[in-house]
Amino acid sequence: MTTKKFFTALALLACAFTYTANAQLALSPDLFGGFAPANNVLEVEYTNMNADIRTALGKVQTGRLNATDTQTKQEAMQHVIYLATYYPEAINARRAAARLYEIYRLDRNESFRLMALAGLHAIGSENAMRQLSQDVRLEGSDRVRRTANAVLVDYFDVEVN
Repeated sequence: MTTKKFFTALALLACAFTYTANAQLALSPDLFGGFAPANNVLEVEYTNMNADIRTALGKVQTGRLNATDTQTKQEAMQHVIYLATYYPEAINARRAAARLYEIYRLDRNESFRLMALAGLHAIGSENAMRQLSQDVRLEGSDRVRRTANAVLVDYFDVEVN
């Protein structure tokens, strides 16, 4: 399988999990003065949302990338990928890219590392991509290294070993 085909397959897989017009946010009752929906989930429809509200939610999701809870971190990465893809003005790209790069380099969960690469690709931060092009050679996981190479190929249009 070529690198381009691999990345396309990865992108399609990511789409199945992250790229929907509606998203869910876990809620704390503290946000609503002790009230939250019965299932503690708020359905978010980004497409009909005011740009200022999208930006505010983008800040919240970028902040949630620091969560220690795996479900919260996964949901935050999904939202950041979606926002970076469809509403790039809604997130602080530098802050999100820095945190996603940190997840890529330091997280022990390979799935999170792959999702962080998808986020870095969606954001397209030149600084993060240049750092990734240097660090990919040190990558111990073959799967993560191949994915990182696919991200770099798509960003720079050059293969990196």
